[in-house]
Amino acid sequence: MSKTILSEKVVDVYEELGLDTPDLSILSEEFLEDIKKIKYKNLAVEMLGKLIEGKIKYSSRRNITVSKKFSEKLKNSINKYRNKVITNFEIIEELIKMAKEYMKSQEKEKEMGLSEDELAFYDAI
Repeated sequence: MSKTILSEKVVDVYEELGLDTPDLSILSEEFLEDIKKIKYKNLAVEMLGKLIEGKIKYSSRRNITVSKKFSEKLKNSINKYRNKVITNFEIIEELIKMAKEYMKSQEKEKEMGLSEDELAFYDAI
């Protein structure tokens, strides 16, 4: 069996087809703009909330301080929405703003030239 499979170099399918490589970030600008266009706003709210929650849970492994901050923001926003304090449109705008803020906080590591551990320590202080 091992003789029948040959491993060669990694092939970028998009490059081979002459296509631009897509942005695979879940919370990319393009994706967030598409969220606004979804017909059923309550489903858009749930989907966006779950995506942000997933990103926050993932980041909690690296930076508990940032994770707690965004987790609280998300919880407060969803509670306002469920208690009908804000409308579908307002919650979607708030969640998109939160997603952009979250992505910006993730880029801070690169801008500051710190490792993940150093940034977590910096954020905790």
